[in-house]
Amino acid sequence: FFFFKPYCCSQSLILCTTSLHVLLVIDPMGCSASKAVKENMALNKIEGVSGDVLTPDDGDKFAAATTTFNAMGLDIKPKLAVRCTNSKDVALAIAHAKKHKLPFTIRGGGHNCACKALCEGVVLDLSPMTHAVYNKEKETLTFGAGCNLMHCVQEAQKHNRAIATGSVHITGAAGLTLGGGWGYLARTYGLAADNVVTYHIVLHDGTETTASAENNPDLFFALRGAGRANFGVVTEFEVKTYPHATCFGGSKIYMVPDSSDDKAALIRAFGAYMSRTKEDTKQTSMFWMLHPPGDKLMMIHTMGNLSGAETMPPIPEMEPFKQYLADPKMEFGPISYEELVGFPVNKVLLAGPPPPPTRQYWSTGTSNLIEGEEYTSYMATVAEACANFDFASYPFSLLVLEQWGGAINQVGESESAVGRGAEFGYVLLAADTGNDDDKRKAYCKGLADKINNHKGGSAKAYVNYMMDSDGIVNNLGGSSVHSRLKAVKAKYDPDNVFNQGVF
Repeated sequence: FFFFKPYCCSQSLILCTTSLHVLLVIDPMGCSASKAVKENMALNKIEGVSGDVLTPDDGDKFAAATTTFNAMGLDIKPKLAVRCTNSKDVALAIAHAKKHKLPFTIRGGGHNCACKALCEGVVLDLSPMTHAVYNKEKETLTFGAGCNLMHCVQEAQKHNRAIATGSVHITGAAGLTLGGGWGYLARTYGLAADNVVTYHIVLHDGTETTASAENNPDLFFALRGAGRANFGVVTEFEVKTYPHATCFGGSKIYMVPDSSDDKAALIRAFGAYMSRTKEDTKQTSMFWMLHPPGDKLMMIHTMGNLSGAETMPPIPEMEPFKQYLADPKMEFGPISYEELVGFPVNKVLLAGPPPPPTRQYWSTGTSNLIEGEEYTSYMATVAEACANFDFASYPFSLLVLEQWGGAINQVGESESAVGRGAEFGYVLLAADTGNDDDKRKAYCKGLADKINNHKGGSAKAYVNYMMDSDGIVNNLGGSSVHSRLKAVKAKYDPDNVFNQGVF
């Protein structure tokens, strides 16, 4: 998003090369200094790794390997970053962390909202693994864990294919997929996780294996929705592709005055539009709200439609607000899938100078309703919360409403760890440059509680938008799913080596 500029941890934690001389002067015996230097040398060297092994003294290289999109990651000070180029590097890095009794985390795109990609130990940075290869015979795409969405979308589009993936091109594809993966094709073909054919994974002891419907099916089930940092390191994904290099859609941008009552009315209208189109599973819509400092409030309707249409009649629910359109001539139309995934960000949200580092808190929820009086009342509550959002205090915030349902809810509970049933989802992302994390969290959670406590609302949500581990556990299906996940954890990671996850 427009505030999603990488920020990094760059404080030096390792003794510099002159430390030996200073310590020898302080310690006449020299023993403790020599021991410390040897320990640091052992910590910073991993035999056989083909990628870079970096410490804070490596400056920008280390910073690039320890980047997160939420500036709260600046509080976390890793000791080491291993830029893994293949599965062997991953296995060696895990063994090294275990040997030195250091915690370790897994970083793909650094997009996790709770900064789970970092720890004050070893960061396994998978970002060099950006290969993406299309298999014509199988009609699948295989991509590395360092890819972002655009790496995958562009490779598929070269072959006139598309994949079910996310909605913002800079998002890391691995983390998105392991947490479910909602996007513009989800109502038609399911979540990104529903379209994985095979996972390639490194286990706690360095063993490399695969998980699919035929091989390790119990692990395959768990990785489809609960795969982040729980059972192993997924280094490669093989996913289905579909013949949709082009689609119909795009974005319409509404510039609404802060004082206007039409802010809430426009959101209610979007809710009515989602209700009317609930059965049209070939189309998926999002609604964004942001208020860049010094600019007007932007309300953006983005839509992707696979119906093959080349024109679209006016949307009656949105017609009363056409006077707010930033460009009255802007209409939905034929667009490549690549443009759809990148368009809102490239053309709007990333425009202008980069913002300063922003500290963020995310709150989220869903509704199983999509029609009726209770749904209308629920959407009015959503509209009120969003229309009155305090952008003055949290100027880099983003509010997103998403259309769910369709193929997402046609997958049974026994097939994946993803919670199902939602017809609508939202995320409130409060972001500013201040350090009052408690105040920001209380404000954002307070708004979400008002929405989720409505009879039509629910705190059940998309785990990729959740900051708190307890909330993630509660949203991974029902009790039977939890029991299966615990059994998979006991089988594949009995010593809880992957202890940065939720199981």
